[in-house]
Amino acid sequence: MLQPLIAAFQLLPVSPETTMTQGVLLQFAREFNLLNILRTLPIGIPSLLSGTMPLTNPFGNAIWYESHDSLQFSTWCILLVVAGWIGGGLYYNWISRVTSPAGSASPTHHTAHAVWQTIVLSLLWMLIALVIAIPVLLLLGTLALISPSLAQFAMLLGLFFFLWTLPAIFFSAHGIFAYKQNAVTSILSSLRMIRFTLPASGLFILSAFLISQGLDLLWRVPPSNSWMTLIGIAGHAFISSALLAASFVYYRNVNSWIQLILEKFKTQATSARA
Repeated sequence: MLQPLIAAFQLLPVSPETTMTQGVLLQFAREFNLLNILRTLPIGIPSLLSGTMPLTNPFGNAIWYESHDSLQFSTWCILLVVAGWIGGGLYYNWISRVTSPAGSASPTHHTAHAVWQTIVLSLLWMLIALVIAIPVLLLLGTLALISPSLAQFAMLLGLFFFLWTLPAIFFSAHGIFAYKQNAVTSILSSLRMIRFTLPASGLFILSAFLISQGLDLLWRVPPSNSWMTLIGIAGHAFISSALLAASFVYYRNVNSWIQLILEKFKTQATSARA
């Protein structure tokens, strides 16, 4: 599928830039793994190997199946993304169930509801991202024509805005599994939670990110063709599940605290009116 683009670079005058770009495209075409999109965001099953493109494994060379047309490629993309959403919904539901105070099993219809709301939530975030990204890209392009420094300043402001909304995105799915909310209510609940606890929630997410990424450096030490990679996969799975479980415990405790505070304010307001 990338052959026409690679061939177009061959028609350009030879220069270090075109040669380097063509080499990057050839390497990307040789090593690209479509299964990486099984790791969906913001809800998905954590994967140590997502984003990597190993050509070898402990059994030998990787087995490849190549997609030759855009329709087949698009079909595989849709199927893998939906499979990632469903798998992520089941994974989050399991973590939520084992960390709940009751610890009881979820009925089948509750699990189906959670998985469906997972898909709805993911589609909502995709729509929100598109609605925000298109005007932002147009604005950045216009600012870049006026002044590159002004465009860089706008990008910096956008980065700060993204970091400010990151806790709300991170906890946007927890209400679906912890309180059986729908996707919209879960997003609103996460926004209310962040409004009360932004510094603490931001510190929690930063700590979880540093623990996860720091240990991933250790898990990725073995080469892709070593059996020690299995230890890295198991370690990554354990740490990722533990951090997600901690986030559910934190989410429930913080919301219980917020509810107590709101009830206390409501009681004081009622007493003051009386």
